Amino acid sequence: MESNKGGITFAAIVIVVIVLSFGYILTTPVTSGVAPTDFSHTSVQYVNLGADAAGWKNLNNFENASAVNPTLSFALNTLVYFNVTEEDGAPHNLYISYDGAYTTSLFSKINSSISSNPSKWEGATNYGILSTSQVTQTIGHEVQGKYPFHTAGIYTYWCTIHYDAMYGIIVVSANSTPIQLAVHSPVVNGSPDNGATAQMQGLNSENVDLYLNSNDPVE
Repeated sequence: MESNKGGITFAAIVIVVIVLSFGYILTTPVTSGVAPTDFSHTSVQYVNLGADAAGWKNLNNFENASAVNPTLSFALNTLVYFNVTEEDGAPHNLYISYDGAYTTSLFSKINSSISSNPSKWEGATNYGILSTSQVTQTIGHEVQGKYPFHTAGIYTYWCTIHYDAMYGIIVVSANSTPIQLAVHSPVVNGSPDNGATAQMQGLNSENVDLYLNSNDPVE
């Protein structure tokens, strides 16, 4: 009898695990196209971020230094150089994940929920642009990592150590110019961070022009 009860309990546990796993599969974002196969590109862009446990500092926008976790927009086949500066002496890294083809509904869904549940958008398949050892814990240290955006759609980026505060959205447009985002980056301190949306490809916005030049840096 005891053996029979044990078997029933084990079977129940297996069923629960299967149900939970199935639910996770249904809610996990699509993450294909994350690992780069080559670094060929048609244009180059640069992003300057400050690694801080309170959020990625938008070092591109000197008029709004308090802006964190900027939403970034690039054209397809852009090679992006992420220049990261260690800000607080804590360990940090930079990872990205692919969440699917761009739609206004998907962008709105991620934009409205990422601040309350950032781990949901950190897909099981991701790519590390910069490791903890590369960023170091030396305040003021600068390091550069690169990523070729060969797949159009919506990405999320974050520090895996401080995933609940250091996160953001990247939109890659299949057109020759980036998508003009109608909304801003995730909510900061209870209100939209209106200074954090970054339009790339040399497009000037009211807040910031992030384009530097079109030449590859020396390797």
